[in-house]
Amino acid sequence: MTRFFVAARMSGRRTAVSPARAAEAASDHIDPVLAKLRANFDIKSDTASSTASTPRRLLQVDGLAAEMQKVIREIADEVIVEPELKRYPTSPYLIARQRVLATQAAEPPPPGLGRTITVTARGAGQPVVNANAMLLLSSISGREPGSRIEIKTGPGGEAAFTYNPLIWVPSLLLLEPQSGFWDWWQEQPQADIRLELVPLPKAGPIGWWHQAVGMNRYVRGRGEGVRIGVVDSGVGPHPYLPNATSVGAVIDGQYNATPAAGEDVLGHGSHVTGIMIARPVDGSGDYCGIADGANVFSIRVFPPEGEANQADIAEAIDRLVLDHQVDLINLSLGGNQPSQIEQDALRSALDRGTLCIASAGNDFGQPITYPAAHPEAVAVSALGLAGIYPAGTMAAQSLPRGWDQFGPNNLFLARFSDIGPEMSCGAPGVGIISTVPARPEAAAPYAAFNGTSMAAPVVCASLATVLAQDQIYRGLPRNAERAQWASFILASCLRPLGLNWAYAGGGLIQAWPS
Repeated sequence: MTRFFVAARMSGRRTAVSPARAAEAASDHIDPVLAKLRANFDIKSDTASSTASTPRRLLQVDGLAAEMQKVIREIADEVIVEPELKRYPTSPYLIARQRVLATQAAEPPPPGLGRTITVTARGAGQPVVNANAMLLLSSISGREPGSRIEIKTGPGGEAAFTYNPLIWVPSLLLLEPQSGFWDWWQEQPQADIRLELVPLPKAGPIGWWHQAVGMNRYVRGRGEGVRIGVVDSGVGPHPYLPNATSVGAVIDGQYNATPAAGEDVLGHGSHVTGIMIARPVDGSGDYCGIADGANVFSIRVFPPEGEANQADIAEAIDRLVLDHQVDLINLSLGGNQPSQIEQDALRSALDRGTLCIASAGNDFGQPITYPAAHPEAVAVSALGLAGIYPAGTMAAQSLPRGWDQFGPNNLFLARFSDIGPEMSCGAPGVGIISTVPARPEAAAPYAAFNGTSMAAPVVCASLATVLAQDQIYRGLPRNAERAQWASFILASCLRPLGLNWAYAGGGLIQAWPS
C-alpha cells in the first residue's frame, strides 16, 4: 500500500472574489474524483470535513500504485495526485551523522554485546546531561550497511555504548549538548573518553554572521512591520522571542490552531526563529536576531521524530499567506524529490505577494533539495568563516576540500552544503548560535547549529530589514508584483563572492546598514 495526496490546484486562482471563495472553487474539482477513489482506496482524511476553514482541499488516501495510475489518467489538470514525499529539517542533526546515516538502513542491525565504550562529558566543571550521543559502527566484513547506537548522557554526563567487536568496529563518536556548549566528535574511538566541552561564546549581541551581512551594531526594531512565516518544528518557549506567534500545527493533514500545538518539538524552529528576531537581555552576551522588529508566525509541520510531508508543508504555506498575510516565508527543510503540491503552494504564495526562502540542503555537494530547487523559491547555501571554530566540532569539520570554494575575508562554502544552478544566494550557516526552547534548568538557552537551515533565515531576516525601509514595497498590494519587487530587492542586496554560481548564486546577502 502507498499513501497518496490528492490536492486542488490553487495557483493562478487569485480573482476578485475572496480567498475563501477561490479555495471553494478549487475544491469543487475534487468532488468528482472522490467517487473514483472510494472504490479502491482508503480515504484517511479530507480537509473539507475539518471544523477549521481550509485554504486548500486535500485528501490523504492509501491504496495500490497501479490503481492510482488509472485514476490519474482520468482526472482534470486542476487536481494534483502524488505519493507521499518525506521532508526533513536541514539541520541541526549533526552533519557528520547525516552523511553516515544516508548509507545505513532506517532500522540498522543490532550492535550486539561484548565491549563497552564510555564517554563522560563535562562543561564548565559540571556534568553535561541529556546530550545526544551516537556511536556509528562499521561492519568488519563489509557485508553489513553499518549500525549505530543513540543514547542520552546520564546524570553524571556519561553515555555507555555496548557492541560486538567481532562484528563491528567504531567509526565515529558524536556528542551534541542541548545548549551552552559546542558539540564534539571523534573518529575511530578505541577507549573510554573524558571530555571537557568548550562553552559557547557570550560575546553578543553581534556575532560574525551579523557582521558578514553588514550588521556591525545592535539596533533594536530592525525589520519592523515585516511579517515572516516559519514552517518548521514549532517555536519556543523562549523569553527572547516576544515577536514570535505560534499559529498551530499541521500534522498528517490535521490542523490544530492552538498555540500549544505549535510549540517546538525538535529545537530547530526556535533556532531558526532566533536567528531572525531574538531580543536578548541587555548585557547578557547573548546574540540578537538580525531583524528583531519583524513579526514571526510559526506553524509546526514536524512531529517529534522529525519527518514531515509535502502536503502538510503546502497547507502551512497556504495558511500563513491567506490567514496571516506574511511577506516572507522561511523553509529550512527539504527532500530529494520534487512535489507538484508543494510547488503549487509556492506559486500561490507568489500570486498573493509572498516570497518563499528555502535551504538548499546538507547532502555534501549533491543537487539542491526541494522545495529550494523549484524556480519559485529562493535557494540558499551555507557559508562559514575559517579560523574561528574550536577543534573537534562539527563547525570545524565544515571546511571545504576544494580551493575554489573559498571566498574573500576567510568566508567559505560549507562542505555539507548542496549546490546547483538553481542557487540564488549564500549566507552564514556554520556555527550559528541562536535560541533553543527553554527548560527548567535553562531559562534562556542558546545552541550552535550548522546547516543551510541556518543560512535561509539569515537571508530572510536580512531581506526583511531592507524591505522595512522600502516605501515602494510597503505601498504595493498583496499580489505578484509585490513578491517580484521583493525578489528584485534581494538581488540588488547581494555582494558577489567570486564563487561559482552553483555554490552561492549571486553572492552574500547584505542587510540594511546599521
